[in-house]
Amino acid sequence: MDQLVFEISTLIACVVLSAFFSGSEAALFSLTKSDIHRFSHSDSRRELSIIRMMRDPQKILITILSGNLFVNLVVSMLSTKLLLQVWHQWGHFISIAIVTPLIVIFCEISPKIIAIHSYQSASKKVLPLLRLFHVILYPIRALLLLFTDVLIRVFNLRLTHKKITKDELGVAVKLGEQEGIIGKDEGTFIKNVLRFSKKEASNIMFPRNSAVFMPQGTTIGEAMRLFLESNVIRIPVYKDDLDHVIGMVDSRDLIPYHLGFKRAKNINRFIREVKFFPASRELNDLLNDFLAEGIQMAVVVDEYGGTAGVVTLNKLLSELMGRDMTKWEDDSRHEVRKLDDNASIVSGGMQIDDFNQLFGDQLVSQNADSIGGYIIEKLSSIPKRGEELRTRKFVLKVRHIRKNKIETVEVIKRLDREELL
Repeated sequence: MDQLVFEISTLIACVVLSAFFSGSEAALFSLTKSDIHRFSHSDSRRELSIIRMMRDPQKILITILSGNLFVNLVVSMLSTKLLLQVWHQWGHFISIAIVTPLIVIFCEISPKIIAIHSYQSASKKVLPLLRLFHVILYPIRALLLLFTDVLIRVFNLRLTHKKITKDELGVAVKLGEQEGIIGKDEGTFIKNVLRFSKKEASNIMFPRNSAVFMPQGTTIGEAMRLFLESNVIRIPVYKDDLDHVIGMVDSRDLIPYHLGFKRAKNINRFIREVKFFPASRELNDLLNDFLAEGIQMAVVVDEYGGTAGVVTLNKLLSELMGRDMTKWEDDSRHEVRKLDDNASIVSGGMQIDDFNQLFGDQLVSQNADSIGGYIIEKLSSIPKRGEELRTRKFVLKVRHIRKNKIETVEVIKRLDREELL
């Protein structure tokens, strides 16, 4: 009788310990890096103890798994023995059919679900008893670690550390903002950096039809007038046509000659070297090139070597910081005039990405960068004033066109417009 009581008591204790080990594993390994960072700056003894324990997660995992395996074996053996004493030949069948599922439900699944639901508080509550087992199971843990090290050396395995992806970082920033760990400004900056890393030169350049160029041989007076009208410091110089850019001119070199202190016939002697980059150049690499070589402005070329546009250091920094730091944006994303709740007027040179961001649309183009180019591409012709293109959300109406270039576009909410019609 005493032996039966002992066996039942041992069985119950092992069931509880099995649930304990399962819950401990779920709670401790649910702690995020932000939790660990917060615990490391805490005054709580338990939180600091968790930090020390999780510095080597491999050891604590071996302790938990070894303890869980041992108590589960004891539960299985004792339950089978007790069932055989009661039901004899049916004992094994009942143990497999009933006891095993109960162990899985009450010793594995349920404790883990409960622990994950409140993993921070659970990790603190399991700590004292887990530390005790961590000491008791030291010999077993040491042997298993030794065996693991031997396997790693024999099979020439390398420990790898998982790198966080850009998408995972974006999710982490969003969660940090929700929990108040990351401020709004910091979160916005990180998101800008992530967006920046995914873009190419073609996404932010000033297209050739909106950038300013001057031909070789331009007089000093004409050049200064162009600088003042365009409100820029540097302008690319071309020979024959825009696809043959030969350099650039800095307005500061021309000032003494424009004021009459020195004499020069034209800009040719002031042409400086200009750098060329492919339209597919990623912005991270492009910014590194600009900073490493002291570049302020470069010409972007397409896959055929023709001039696609111009990119400046200010434009790169504007994209990185998420705010306007350049004045060379006649057709910028900020050029929006609201007519009423259902309609706005935008520049035809507005970038498609900026349009999608401002209006919540999902326009995609294979060849065009601007909203005007998008309309021409979809209509397969140069539109006339008043001609319309319907998208999923809006009606894009051409308001003004000059020299085959769409200057302004009226953006009308499509549902509201259809109701009015």
